Amino acid sequence: MRIANITADDVLKSLRLDSKFHLAKQNPLLQQFRNARWKTQSIGETFGTENIWTGNIFSRVYASDPAFGKPLLVPYDLFRYLPWSDKILSRSQVDQFDRLQIERGWLFIVCSGRNLGPISIADRFCEQFVMSHDMVRVAVPASDDLFYLAAVLNTAHGQAAIRTDMNGSVIDHTDAKMIAALRFPIVDSDLISDTARSFRSAFEAREAARLQLVNVQKRYIAHFGLERWREVKNERRFGTQRNALSERIDVEPRAPIYDALREMIGDRGCALSDIANVFRPGSRYKTNYVQDSRFGLRLMNGRQIAQYRPIALKLMNISGFKNSSDFLLKEGMTLLTADGRAEENLADCALVTSDRAGWAASGHVHRVAPRDGIDAGLVYLACSCGPVQLQLKALATGSVVDGLSPSDVGSVRVPYESSEEARELGQDAFSAWQQFSEASRLEATATSALETTFSQGLSV
Repeated sequence: MRIANITADDVLKSLRLDSKFHLAKQNPLLQQFRNARWKTQSIGETFGTENIWTGNIFSRVYASDPAFGKPLLVPYDLFRYLPWSDKILSRSQVDQFDRLQIERGWLFIVCSGRNLGPISIADRFCEQFVMSHDMVRVAVPASDDLFYLAAVLNTAHGQAAIRTDMNGSVIDHTDAKMIAALRFPIVDSDLISDTARSFRSAFEAREAARLQLVNVQKRYIAHFGLERWREVKNERRFGTQRNALSERIDVEPRAPIYDALREMIGDRGCALSDIANVFRPGSRYKTNYVQDSRFGLRLMNGRQIAQYRPIALKLMNISGFKNSSDFLLKEGMTLLTADGRAEENLADCALVTSDRAGWAASGHVHRVAPRDGIDAGLVYLACSCGPVQLQLKALATGSVVDGLSPSDVGSVRVPYESSEEARELGQDAFSAWQQFSEASRLEATATSALETTFSQGLSV
C-alpha cells in the first residue's frame, strides 16, 4: 500500500482530488529532479506548444487497396522492429488523414493505457504509415535537442514525470497540454552532447537496419521466384475427398491457396524442421516477478519479441523456473509467437542477436534453432517471408485464442537452398539484426549515464 499526506493547499493548487496524482508527485525519482539545482525548461518552451498535439478521435474507414490510403498504426506498432499493419486507412473518407501522416524525426509518446509513457522517434521507414490519435506528437525535425529529450524521457525519471499528471477513471490518459508543460533538466553540456549523439546514432542505425532488412526480404523472395505469391487466388469455396481427411478436419489449412504456395516453393524448399529444431518449453512455472535484475531474468512474452524496446518487460524470479535453461535464448535463434490472433501477431518473427542472448521468453514463444551448418539469417528469412507466414497462420488451432504447435511450425514448407547467393542473403539479414542490437546498446548506454547523473543529483 502506498500512503501520502496532502494538505488543502495541495488540492487547491492542483484542483485534483485523485490519489494517484498526489502519490505520483511524491515519487522518489521526481524528488531527485526537484532537489537538484539544474535549470529546467518545458517541452513546450523548447519546441513550441503549437508543435505538440494529438489527432482527434475519428471514424476508421478502411480501403481495400493501398493506392487509396496508407496502413494505420496503433501506438505499440511503432515500437516493432518492423512496423506493420494490414488495415489501410482511406485517404478520401477520413477528414484528418493528412494530419495523421508520419514525418521523419517526429517524437511520439503513448498517451493512454496502463503502459502509458513509452516514446519513439519516427524514421523514414515509418513515413509509409499513418498513426492513430493515441499518441502525442512532438512534430519538429530531428535535432540534438530532440534526441536529448528522447533520452531523458526514456529514463525511469522521465517516465515517472510523464506519468505524474495521468487522469482517467478506467484507462490512464495524458494529453498534449500536459506533455507541453512537462519540465526536464538541462544537465552538463558535455553530457547533453554525448547523449544526443548516442541517440542520433541509434536512430540512424535502426532506420538503416529497417530499410536493409526489407530490402533483403524482397531479394529473398525474388531469388526463389516467388514475386507473384500475393496474386495466388484465395478460393473460399472448394471441395475435398473424404479420404483426404486425417488428423484435422478444419477448413482453413485445406484451402487451395496453401497448396498453391507450397507448389510455388516446390523443389527449392523443404520442411522447416529439416533446417531447424522447433521447440518451446513445456513446463509451467509460477509467476513471480522481481525488481532487481540480480535475482531475475528478462522474460519476454509473444508480443514483446517483435518490439525493439519491449513494453512493460518483467523480471522473472529465477527460482520460479524448474529449469531456467529451457527458457533462455541463444544468439541465432528465430523466435515465433505461438499464441494470438491469426490476423494480427500470431507467428511474429524476431532474430536473437547479442543484445538479447541470455534473456528468457515465455512458453508462448517458439524457438527455431538452426541445425548445424545452417545460416541463422536464412532461417529467419524463411520464417518471416509472406508465403510461409500465410501457411503458419492457416495452421492455427483454438476456439478462443489461436495457437501453433511445434509440430505444425516444423511442418511448413519454406524456401531454402545452400547456394552462395542464398548464404549472402542470410548474412545480410543477420547484419541488419546486428544493427538493431547496436541501436539498442547505444540507447541503453546513454540512458544509463543520464539515470546515474539524475540519481546522484549533480548540478551544473
